[in-house]
Amino acid sequence: MPRSAFSPSGVQEKLNELYLLSNTQLIQQADSIETDFKSWIVANFDLSVGQSTYLAQMNANTIKDYGYQTSLAVRNRLPITLVYPEPNPPGYAKWSVMNNNLIISANGSGSQTVTGSLNFTMEYRPA
Repeated sequence: MPRSAFSPSGVQEKLNELYLLSNTQLIQQADSIETDFKSWIVANFDLSVGQSTYLAQMNANTIKDYGYQTSLAVRNRLPITLVYPEPNPPGYAKWSVMNNNLIISANGSGSQTVTGSLNFTMEYRPA
């Protein structure tokens, strides 16, 4: 798959590509997202130098959480949005914030159902 811009429209473009895949291919992508979120992002999005640096410096626990939640959303073909205001105002630091309303349920036979959506927002807070 070609790389997309890491922007709101680029994320939507990538989801459109992913959600056209067969279930087997989609699960392979979701597994890659969960296993190594950083590498999957680098392989699938054109990142600026600043975006690459930010990703490289992200906390390992945050990356693990982002990878797991994103893989759940992708496996279930759920909406994922990116809110990315530009540019970074002087004196402010960039923060990534993930909000989700994922609902994970299982019936008595163990079948899992996941519904909802995932939202990533890049925020700027005073440094």
